[in-house]
Amino acid sequence: MSKTNGEYNVTGATKIDAQTAKRLHDGGVKLLDVRSSVSFGRSHVPGAVNLPSRE
Repeated sequence: MSKTNGEYNVTGATKIDAQTAKRLHDGGVKLLDVRSSVSFGRSHVPGAVNLPSRE
């Protein structure tokens, strides 16, 4: 995993836009949020699961 210009790049992960993420989420797909638990606690997509990549 690397970070460039504030955007994470994860090997093997597929990037999707916000519209696609919303459609998937509305269809019942769980979103995985890898930000810190502090950032997740400040705001997150309802129903998202927090799995911090580093803490």
